[in-house]
Amino acid sequence: NNNNNNNDNRNNNNDVKTNSPPYLMKKREAKLDTVHVIVGNESCDLDSAVSCLLMFHIISKMSDEINGKDKTRTLYIPLLNTTRDMLDTKCEVLWFLQKTLNIDKSFLTCKDDIDWNEIKKNGVEVLITLVDHNYNEEFKDIGKIVEIIDHHQIQNPEWLMANHANVRLTLDTSVGSCTTLVAERLFYIYAEHHVSDEILLLIYGTVLLDTICLSEKAKRYTRRDVYLLKKLDYLLGSKKPVRNELYKQLVDVKNSFKDLNFEQLMKRDLKVFRDKHGMQVGIASLFGMAAREALGLAASIDLDQFFQQNNYEAFIVMGLIADLDHSDSISRDLVLISANKRLFDELCQAFEQDTSKLDLVPIGSDSSPDPEDNIINNRKIVDSSNDCSPFYKARIWLQRNVTSSRKVVAPLVLKVLHDSAQ
Repeated sequence: NNNNNNNDNRNNNNDVKTNSPPYLMKKREAKLDTVHVIVGNESCDLDSAVSCLLMFHIISKMSDEINGKDKTRTLYIPLLNTTRDMLDTKCEVLWFLQKTLNIDKSFLTCKDDIDWNEIKKNGVEVLITLVDHNYNEEFKDIGKIVEIIDHHQIQNPEWLMANHANVRLTLDTSVGSCTTLVAERLFYIYAEHHVSDEILLLIYGTVLLDTICLSEKAKRYTRRDVYLLKKLDYLLGSKKPVRNELYKQLVDVKNSFKDLNFEQLMKRDLKVFRDKHGMQVGIASLFGMAAREALGLAASIDLDQFFQQNNYEAFIVMGLIADLDHSDSISRDLVLISANKRLFDELCQAFEQDTSKLDLVPIGSDSSPDPEDNIINNRKIVDSSNDCSPFYKARIWLQRNVTSSRKVVAPLVLKVLHDSAQ
């Protein structure tokens, strides 16, 4: 009865069925022609989330100015590329949005909040803007990708080549933070004094965290990042934060992982790469924790179940510890785990070659490139010629080139996957 009537009204109005945050409620009453989704990458870290929200702010505001605030028949959705049950693990994202914009997590939309089948059933066109990544296997099948703004190497050149005529592309792989690129767009379109202090602070903290507070040792910034922060200093005036203090606050919140289990910890900042046959490799990035510590945590879980449930053939953990209070001290390490001997060996070779830009040193032995003192699930990790072996091989490296992040490792993994699929 009443529920059925409500359902009929939704269908007649081309409604989008979501567990909607309050800001969507008014739009749900309107007849829609288009849903425009702005989505960040699957790690859903602060840079990805803030880039997404800023692009939403830019695109939706431009639409309101062009079409009139109450006349547009397009629903714009800033979509966090994570599930609702994983949102609480994005500690620094939730904390900083609350601190700067007073946004509660109930106002955020996660990817499993939306019923895509309902959208398609009602004939609503779906447009997609990708931020902080340039290829999305999941969303390219949901709608039409119309814009990409990113700072990573191109993940799928063939797809981009086939679709470049229909996609507006902004790409700079050298810039430290994707938020820098989006903020430049914001200031290009709108006069600087029209941007609120709250948004300025949101941009400020995000760029600081992503560039490791402009650390000289990490070298994760360019002149564009530096210029943006100087501009923000000027615009904020007396309200500008003390950089080291804000950075330390964000790091402390990001490092609050003591209550997380191994799988939650790995999924906090995770990207998954796959070949055309579906072979998957996960790369988890840890901030404030060594990757070899994660290897110790892996001993407490059913590793077979972890790999099988997530369909991983290999899993990589990248650790980063930065102590800017002590001479810009930064250390990185890298762990590779796999039961697929061929893939394990190919990844090791790719990581250890001179051209990898990683400068890795195996941990566990002064000279042996294949340390044998690593134990997972109380089992010795051994070499095996059987790809179906239940034994997991692990290798741990100290990464001497601390400037190389996941942006460097990911292309190496993709090349190995591509070559293996041939």
